[in-house]
Amino acid sequence: MYHHIEVPREAAQRQAWLEQVLHANLTAQCLQGARGPGWERALAYFFELRDRNVLQKPPSTAEALDWVQALAAQGVQWAQPLETQADKVSAALGTLIKTSELTAERERWLSAART
Repeated sequence: MYHHIEVPREAAQRQAWLEQVLHANLTAQCLQGARGPGWERALAYFFELRDRNVLQKPPSTAEALDWVQALAAQGVQWAQPLETQADKVSAALGTLIKTSELTAERERWLSAART
């Protein structure tokens, strides 16, 4: 079954919309501590991938839910920048990127962490 959920185009509305969707669909345990630089970057990264227009399949709302769940399952600390947790981000990227582009994106995160 497929249900299209329209994503707001205006940046000011996007994050509030996504947070509303996440809070309505994810458990409190998954969202525990969902504030801070890691949380903000996780949401921004979702929109960054959607807007890039280079992915074969941009992530949908369902993938945003999977992304946050996977990051939480990896033990991401929302209060810490995601860039300092690149190994955990790399392990969760498959929830957002479902194509061969995943390998390059994983390497980008891991390279940024090494520098």
